[in-house]
Amino acid sequence: MENVIDNLRDNKAELKKALMAAKFAALEMQLYLDTHPYDTKALQMHHEYAKKAAKLMDEYQQKYGPIVAGASGTKCPWQWASQTWTWE
Repeated sequence: MENVIDNLRDNKAELKKALMAAKFAALEMQLYLDTHPYDTKALQMHHEYAKKAAKLMDEYQQKYGPIVAGASGTKCPWQWASQTWTWE
């Protein structure tokens, strides 16, 4: 049973790591575009990373619940904290 729990925890961590990487890449491209606004390749890359981050965010939240307070999808967004914390 512990192996199953460890495997689920690893999958959750891998998905969260991929989400963080995609969000970081999108932000880096956004910052680059602040100084290079006419770089169409960079703009395309930004869109791709942002799209990937949104997809990973949706996947994570469908599997494990909201990752940020505003994403709880309820009328009472503060209730997201009543779910299991990531370290539990």
